[in-house]
Amino acid sequence: MGRQIVILGGGIAGSLLAFNLLTAGQQVTLIDDVAPNSASRVAAGLFNVITGRFGTKTWMADELLQKLKIFYSHPTLSPYLQAMHYQKIYRPFKEIAEYNKWTGKAKQADYAPLVNFREQPYREDVLHNPYGGIEILPCGWIDTGALLGDMLRWFQTQPHFRYYPRSLTYDQIDLHKKAISLEDTRLPFDNVVFCEGHRASNNPFFPSLPIIPNKGELLKIEAPDLRLDFVLSRKIYLIPLADHQYVMGSTYKKDFSSISPTSEARDELTFHLEKAIKVSYRVLDQWAGIRPTTPDRRPILGTHPQHDFVHLLTGFGTKGLLYGPHFSEVMAQHIIERAPLPDTVSLMRFG
Repeated sequence: MGRQIVILGGGIAGSLLAFNLLTAGQQVTLIDDVAPNSASRVAAGLFNVITGRFGTKTWMADELLQKLKIFYSHPTLSPYLQAMHYQKIYRPFKEIAEYNKWTGKAKQADYAPLVNFREQPYREDVLHNPYGGIEILPCGWIDTGALLGDMLRWFQTQPHFRYYPRSLTYDQIDLHKKAISLEDTRLPFDNVVFCEGHRASNNPFFPSLPIIPNKGELLKIEAPDLRLDFVLSRKIYLIPLADHQYVMGSTYKKDFSSISPTSEARDELTFHLEKAIKVSYRVLDQWAGIRPTTPDRRPILGTHPQHDFVHLLTGFGTKGLLYGPHFSEVMAQHIIERAPLPDTVSLMRFG
């Protein structure tokens, strides 16, 4: 029988790690307080490999997409997963200079398999895109709330899985006795892994982590005349749902005083929406979440320098669905086999 591994945090990072550990024959206990403002719970779930102001290809994009595909086709888990939607992303050019840049860039070896260059306006009846744009092909979105629910249902069919939906304070963790004290039980462990998202910035076992909490706000809108069958990305993104509804996001705020939705964010999002579409719309809902970002926008994987059974997996930021399948597997191999962590994501890169 494998080791007893406790995972603290049941978002994207913690759930994907639990999956990798269970399928490798380990015993997993997941403790999660189901924080309503965690990025995993409220994220729109877009996965996109051409991002940023300059349309840059995501670091490790090809490998990350392949691992995402493998995860979603895993024969053990696939019957439970209803949350995946492969869907192209249309990114209009904002100016003629961007059009000119992409006439050559779309033919480059790194980009040609990922994009389709549109030199004419597309859906001009409903979209502002006088210069055309690019279609980003191997992308889409995942209903993250449904994903986490689907995975938990599968976990609970496994004989070596335990689940505690409750909050935990750090003083309940005894590293010397390798045990966690809950109200009604004591949980011994061989390894413990912190997958806390943005809350890792306050973790006393890993002090001074370079985690930057980043607030993002989203809207749900209704636009009956828009009729998109693709994701629109033009400063904001629009993800089509059923019944003429769309998820729209997102803002990026490093300095914020409240985790609640704000009117300022709503105004910012609708300002950009009206520059992107030509039809009327109605705002139905608004919500906010906190992402765990890092200075180099890459995740953090690590093991405590004095306690080799204490680990960390966090910092997925806006790319949790891309980073998650690959780096949760890397972390699982590190825990089970002591496989070395890549320097590019290791905690040690911060000194």
